[in-house]
Amino acid sequence: MPMRMKRLSRVWIGCLGVALAALLTALAPAQSAPAEDIAVIVNTTNPVEGISSAELRKFFAGEWVKKIYSGEVPREPTTLFSNVSQMETIRAERGGLALISVKDVHSGVKVLKIDGLLPGVAGYPLK
Repeated sequence: MPMRMKRLSRVWIGCLGVALAALLTALAPAQSAPAEDIAVIVNTTNPVEGISSAELRKFFAGEWVKKIYSGEVPREPTTLFSNVSQMETIRAERGGLALISVKDVHSGVKVLKIDGLLPGVAGYPLK
């Protein structure tokens, strides 16, 4: 697994419903009504700048479970159900990762590129 996934896989933070909706939307055919972009955020000190949609899909599909049982990560993911809690936790956890609505992104976190694209750019895969 690429080094950048190891850095991200220490802690997963996010709302399971948002994560699943974003992934299902990314895999589904285009819809007529424009959907809001979902940002993948990390701590500002995290050296990772981007991730591929395939890596993200593997990560949220349970790749982290294998890492927990193999001892590669120290604890299982934390699920938080509010964007405020997610933002606060990402600011505190260097290895944290969250999926939140792009409109809820505030200073103090870094937005990762997905397949080389930031939210708001044509072709961005997470809606």
